Amino acid sequence: MGFASNTSPLATLFAAFRRNNPGLRCLIPGDGVRALHETAATWAERFHQGDPAYQSDEAWYDAALRHDTPAPTPTVVDDRVDLAHLDPEDLSDLVHRLYMELHDPTEGPRELIGPGAATTVFRNRPRSGGRWLLQARRSQRVVPLETVHALAGQMLDVGAVRGILVTTGWFGASSRAFAARSGGIDLVDGRALKSLLHEHLGIEARLRLERLPPEWDVGDLA
Repeated sequence: MGFASNTSPLATLFAAFRRNNPGLRCLIPGDGVRALHETAATWAERFHQGDPAYQSDEAWYDAALRHDTPAPTPTVVDDRVDLAHLDPEDLSDLVHRLYMELHDPTEGPRELIGPGAATTVFRNRPRSGGRWLLQARRSQRVVPLETVHALAGQMLDVGAVRGILVTTGWFGASSRAFAARSGGIDLVDGRALKSLLHEHLGIEARLRLERLPPEWDVGDLA
C-alpha cells in the first residue's frame, strides 16, 4: 500500500503477540470472571518504561494461557467399600463375618441352606441352641414384601427362632409391620449395616443407591 511500517510501542507489542494460536480467547489478564484492566494498564506502562520483562509478549501470553487452561481439579480417591455394588457373594461373606462378631466369633461353621449368591441363606446355632437364619440381599432400592414373607417361610422350614434379613437397600412400611408382628424377624437396612460395619469391624463404607430412601439423610449414603 506504500505506507510506512507502524513502529509505535503498541504496534510493536501487537506484532509480537502470538496470533498464530487461535485457541487463546483472552488477551487481557483476568481472574476467570472479569478482565483486570488495571493490571493490563500497569503492564503496558512497564512496557513503555522499557522494563525488560515486559518488552516481549511472554507475560501477556502466559496470562492468557493460564486463563484458558485452568489447573485440573485434583482427583480424590474414595477407597470406602461401596456396599450397594459389592459382589453378592462378597456381601454375604461380609455380613456373615459381621454377625459372627456380634453374637460369638467362636461359633461353629455356617451351614448353607439356600441357593443363589444374591439371596444366600445361612443357618447358625447360637449358644442358646436355637437356629438362626441370616440372609444378605444386595439391592439399590426398596426390598419387596415378598422377600420378607419368603424369609418367614424359610424359618418355618428349618425351625428357626430368629431370622435376620440384611440389605444394602431399605424396607417399606409393610415389611416393617410384618416383621414386627412376627416377633422373630430383624430387618437391617443399608444405613444400619453401614453403621454396624463401622462400629464392630472398623470398615468404612458408603451406599450408591438409585435414589435417597424415605426418612434418610444424604449423609446416610456417604
